[in-house]
Amino acid sequence: MFICRLKNIKGLLLAGAAIVTLLLLFAAGCEEEHRVELAAEPETGGSVEGAGSYGHEAVVKVEAEPAEGYVFAGWREDGEIVSAEESFQFEILGDRKLTAVFEQEAAYVTVELFFGDREAIETGVTGEYGYVRPVAVEMEDPEDPEVLLREALEELIKGPDPGEEELRAVVHDGLEILDVVIDPAEGEAEVDVCAEMFGEQWPGGSLPGTVFMQAVVLTSIQFPEVNAVIVTVEGEQWEDGHQIWDRPLGPDQVL
Repeated sequence: MFICRLKNIKGLLLAGAAIVTLLLLFAAGCEEEHRVELAAEPETGGSVEGAGSYGHEAVVKVEAEPAEGYVFAGWREDGEIVSAEESFQFEILGDRKLTAVFEQEAAYVTVELFFGDREAIETGVTGEYGYVRPVAVEMEDPEDPEVLLREALEELIKGPDPGEEELRAVVHDGLEILDVVIDPAEGEAEVDVCAEMFGEQWPGGSLPGTVFMQAVVLTSIQFPEVNAVIVTVEGEQWEDGHQIWDRPLGPDQVL
């Protein structure tokens, strides 16, 4: 009987020790802390807040604030965007390294695209800009005059927006610009286009060439680096059967 009681006591002690051990492990787990490390990319793009040590399963809030001229693009972790919100909350279960990604805010510039003036083309009565008329559009400024000129001419090739019945496209939208080079010393631009310029979509006659020349010249010379422009066709002289574009032209030569 005495031996049985000793065994029962021993069993109780062992059970108690096991419970104490579990409680200690649980307490240790509750006291576990995790690190939150933050960075900004680029460093000048903005500031971040919320880095530090946090208890297991704590709710953490990190915040990003873009600097002037930048916009917030998202929180990145392990190469992936995990949140697009400047203020990001999460339950922490382990160490985390987050990077606030900032991008430079796009600058915009107003550009005039000279589309065909339907009334002038149909009646032959030209206006201030000959057979074309300007339409102001907002474009992202790439801060490179050659890139901006190319993008402006590509928008010109696309033609006016649907519904602008008073305007006409100055060339078919299958035309591709191959290269744009600006010589700032001479104030001249050279625009090279693909051979489809005078393909099946070219309407022929003398008027389409005049409209195209006016549109390209007037669209191009609004940029301060350009006073005159010449268009070539895959490096060869532009010639539509009625006119030859063999030298840089300014507004005085096309109006």
